[in-house]
Amino acid sequence: MTSDALIRECFTDPLLEKYSVIIVDEAQARNIATDTLLVLAKKIMRKRHADLKLVIVSSSTDIQVFVDYFSDDHKVLALTVSDDLFPLDIHYLQEPCENYVTSAVETVLRIHAKEDPGNILVFLPDKFDIRQAIQTLEDQDCSAGADESLIAVPLHAEISAKEQSLAFDLPPSGVRKVVFATEIAETSATVPGITYVVDSGYTKQHIFDHASRLERLDIRPISRVSADQRAARAGLVQSGKVYRLYTLGAFQSQLFPARNAPETCRLSLASMALTLKALGVDNLVRFDYLQPTPPPEQLSQALEQLVILNAIDQKSGKLTADLGMHLAQLPLDLELGACLLNSVRRYKCAREAIAAISMLAIDADPFKASYEQREEAAEDKGDFMVQQGDVLTLANVLFGFQDTPRTAQRQWCKRHFLDYRLLEQADRISRQLVNCLLKLGYKRGELQISSCDQPSQLQKCLVSGLFANAACRNDDAREGKYRLLSSGLLVDIHPSSIFFGVEHAQLPEYVVFVKAKETKRLHIRGITRIEPEWLTEIAPHFWNIVNK
Repeated sequence: MTSDALIRECFTDPLLEKYSVIIVDEAQARNIATDTLLVLAKKIMRKRHADLKLVIVSSSTDIQVFVDYFSDDHKVLALTVSDDLFPLDIHYLQEPCENYVTSAVETVLRIHAKEDPGNILVFLPDKFDIRQAIQTLEDQDCSAGADESLIAVPLHAEISAKEQSLAFDLPPSGVRKVVFATEIAETSATVPGITYVVDSGYTKQHIFDHASRLERLDIRPISRVSADQRAARAGLVQSGKVYRLYTLGAFQSQLFPARNAPETCRLSLASMALTLKALGVDNLVRFDYLQPTPPPEQLSQALEQLVILNAIDQKSGKLTADLGMHLAQLPLDLELGACLLNSVRRYKCAREAIAAISMLAIDADPFKASYEQREEAAEDKGDFMVQQGDVLTLANVLFGFQDTPRTAQRQWCKRHFLDYRLLEQADRISRQLVNCLLKLGYKRGELQISSCDQPSQLQKCLVSGLFANAACRNDDAREGKYRLLSSGLLVDIHPSSIFFGVEHAQLPEYVVFVKAKETKRLHIRGITRIEPEWLTEIAPHFWNIVNK
């Protein structure tokens, strides 16, 4: 069970009375859902006293924050399980490197040529750096001065299970393996047989930019706790060596923070605020949070987001009964949750909205094809595409999958260059959303209503939740295809969009989008064509303020 799922159980069972023990794993990640569950658990334990036990599991030795938080009310027992690491030889650069990818590849080649046998684990911030590093390494002569051959494999969250298995399989005799990985290999996944670790010193972190109302991925230095976790991967099976691609002076300075900043200090707190208010916490500023306490201005911004979505009544500060309370109980991002509820309440397009939002919830491109198949796949994709944009196109894909007999779905996906696993997941999410809406009191007949030949109903429905993510076509396409209406920020179209590669003059003049994703530039995904007047018709409370 996920933290989110257990939190939702609090709406029907506020004291979680059917549980006597709750185990929270991976607590060191300090994500919003985990922190929300822990603060609720403390509140529940005050009322249930000794008949509820809470076990917090953290792969980090930095556990004092949890001990301090619970020890004021409860008896806390802290147990540390030693890894019994072998000795580590840690090396630092004498001078800062200009390019951590180049430096990582050079370090790998030096290890391969001069060091004893043993596999290598390289930490890089993202899949783009990993791809570049592997390509650079494959272009080199790796046999010079080495007794073994060298193979390179990636490890990050966006590769298939089959590709991931290559990172965990031991290589054949006479072969040294180098795994280029993101932070996933710090604690979540243990790569066996590692003797050498190369640490770039960087990671990617999600940061919420309140000015643009976008969540961005920034490359930032890791914490010293993370550096130690990375280094430990070299000492699990024998004595190891760690090559840190930064200087000792930099590591001991404020450039590398002592510990990771929790999500409550760098992401939007709107979902956390909504949950706490729905469960009876009125004063969010004085609530008993885990340390570090979320900044008051961040809580204020969260409440502002909820007011904008009509989840909170601005005058009373209470959740709106028809939207706010229901929104808190949906397993969706707030904006998509608002779209889903409005599809039933206002726009009578629930069938299309459930399909579209289920596809968006998997947060991955279902179209897959090899380089050789790209032309045939693009032609096949055209059978699902509609001029209204990506979201309606995704709904068509799921409808096609659901209309195919279950025994033929895998073959249908293969024929249309679609990922069966992702579509199966989206189908499962769609059934889950129907059940959620039924529990909230909506009738099954309401959820089967289709807007039929009126796609504008679904477009307007999407505007009702995504109105803050509106953009207009930019005159100078070289600077960016679109300009955000709320902030003026320039953005490009993500390659997965059906509008990618369309002549600039043929692009929709106004759009809303689901997410912005930063690679080298900021790209928008999940794009839907809209009419500009819909913005002020549907969300006048927001756009009148922006226009002023």
